[in-house]
Amino acid sequence: MPNRLRVMLGTRLEHDPYTGFNVQPDFRVFWSPTKNQSIWGAVSRPERTPSRADIGVRFILSAFPGPGGIPTAVTSYGNPGLDNEHVVSFQMGYRFQLRDSLSLDITAYHSRYSQLSTAEPQAPFIETDPMPPHLSIPVVSANAMGGTTDGVELESSWQVKNWWKVAGGYTWLHMDIHDQVTGNPSNVAYVQSTNPQHQVNFRSYVNLPKNLQWDTMMYYVGLLPGNLVSTYAVASYTRLDTRVAWRFKERGEVSFTGQNLLQPRHIEFASSQVSGSSLVKRSFYVGFSWHF
Repeated sequence: MPNRLRVMLGTRLEHDPYTGFNVQPDFRVFWSPTKNQSIWGAVSRPERTPSRADIGVRFILSAFPGPGGIPTAVTSYGNPGLDNEHVVSFQMGYRFQLRDSLSLDITAYHSRYSQLSTAEPQAPFIETDPMPPHLSIPVVSANAMGGTTDGVELESSWQVKNWWKVAGGYTWLHMDIHDQVTGNPSNVAYVQSTNPQHQVNFRSYVNLPKNLQWDTMMYYVGLLPGNLVSTYAVASYTRLDTRVAWRFKERGEVSFTGQNLLQPRHIEFASSQVSGSSLVKRSFYVGFSWHF
């Protein structure tokens, strides 16, 4: 139905040497009941195929003196029998153009995950390669985790004046993930500790005289709870960036940007398995671009 209803059906066909032939279908519907309203829905089933590292990796995560001073190493091993990770995703969105200068978008989604890759500890054994002889605690990749995620995303844009536009958004995420095979809580804790439940953003775009532009962006990221195994809790933070640019001769642009202006530094992610953490500092830089 022209300008009113569209239906799209597609699929991705893929073959890889580890899991064979994969079909990843996608179905979408787009409906415009009125001139200023749009409703859309989608159902898709993408997959993540194992990488070469997932299949055959071997590296030492940590080494330390064990009981009685025995050298002990926690070693990660790939799994040649690892299968694809699956998700079936349901999405629905609504867009309302209140007027020419103001729009609102609402999107909701529900995703069902299965056979997610995990790291499962195995029985320790004595190993002589690499030397010296040591106690090895193996951690092997497995398709043991699954669950659901639910979320809502809100986005609005308002052309306040012909020279000033503001936009903002909010996202909410709820995760219900569990280890379906071993019940290992560390895998679940890691996934849930690295995704904030709440995020907010606000952007302002101003066109000034003399071909000047002034853009300001503010972001709020909610708490990362962390877990006792691999990540530390990270407090919520607010980040403010601003950018001033001058366009000349229609093709050239010189800009000055300041990032993380509200505080000298803040942490975005902290891991006990990786040296250091993502300590992001306040920064300034000048840019130049030329469009051909």
